[in-house]
Amino acid sequence: MLEIILSLTTVSFLLIISGFFITLKQYKEIKNIKTILTTKKENEKTPSENSIPLQLDLSVLNNLLASGINKGSNTSKENCESNKTK
Repeated sequence: MLEIILSLTTVSFLLIISGFFITLKQYKEIKNIKTILTTKKENEKTPSENSIPLQLDLSVLNNLLASGINKGSNTSKENCESNKTK
């Protein structure tokens, strides 16, 4: 009877210790992932040396769209006229 209690105590102790080590390992992995994510966020906040940060407001975007639409309609008219002359 004493041997059974001693063996169960040993097994439970080993399970507790292994659970502690597994938890510690996961904690280290989570900590590494957090550091990777924070460094990635910091890198995204600061623009790289070679890139030029661009900020387009709504009026600039509207002007670009309008010029693109006008250019597209002008080229289509020119294409129709060139097809008619052929």
